[in-house]
Amino acid sequence: MKYLDKRTLMVKVIVLVITGFMLAACGATNRKQEYAPAPAKGLSQQSGSVAKSGITKMIQTANLELETAVLPETEKKIMKIINDQHGQIGSMAVTRDSQGQLRGKYTLRVPQEKLNSVVEAIVGLAGITVRQRSISQRDVTEQYIDLEARLDNMKKHEQRLQQILGQAGTVEEILKVESELARVRGQIESQTAQFRNLSNQVELATLTINLSEAANKYWSAFGKRLVNTLQESFILAGDVFLGLIMIVVGGIPVMGAAVLIWWLWRKYKRKKSQALK
Repeated sequence: MKYLDKRTLMVKVIVLVITGFMLAACGATNRKQEYAPAPAKGLSQQSGSVAKSGITKMIQTANLELETAVLPETEKKIMKIINDQHGQIGSMAVTRDSQGQLRGKYTLRVPQEKLNSVVEAIVGLAGITVRQRSISQRDVTEQYIDLEARLDNMKKHEQRLQQILGQAGTVEEILKVESELARVRGQIESQTAQFRNLSNQVELATLTINLSEAANKYWSAFGKRLVNTLQESFILAGDVFLGLIMIVVGGIPVMGAAVLIWWLWRKYKRKKSQALK
């Protein structure tokens, strides 16, 4: 009798290992057929199970390329808008270019239902020039349902394995059940992380802003003219200096000959004067 009980237990373990893979594969399909998502009318404003609510899940992103006179002041205004709408700062970096203008890049996260109002508030700030603006969205309802169904099936499989573990009578049986249980729990942890990441992307839209200071057109043009004038002046001065050097170098033989002729002439005159005396 004990032999039959052990044999039955071993069969259950093998069957559960096989069905574990089958449930993970087919569970998502069954869930998608049972809970078909409604047509998209916008982004979800509620959390919870897609399968229960039937709400379409979307990932929304926006990109803005803006120009302003003074970057720090505009940055403070943008951050105030993000804070007022309960958004988050993913990353930010500000650098200064070769012309002295500040440039900033900001990756921001805002509640997806507030993305449009946040974008409108930012582009409506005084002194802002919009160079580029784009908003896009991606439907991830199917992926969301797949992950949710697989995670649900793996948790049920884990519960069955725990029940069998309580019935195991030998060390071999315990080790086999615990090995399968460890594998299932590892998959649950991995898929839970994926599900949370996807849920976060759905709940919080990503807003990327490239903000730069506008160069002063008058001073920019004046600076260019000044640089060009200085360059021409240095070139002219260099040409004059080079010409003088060439004159001096080229005139040395002539000057030497003139000095020699003058010296010979003086010597001749001196001898002639002495002869007359």
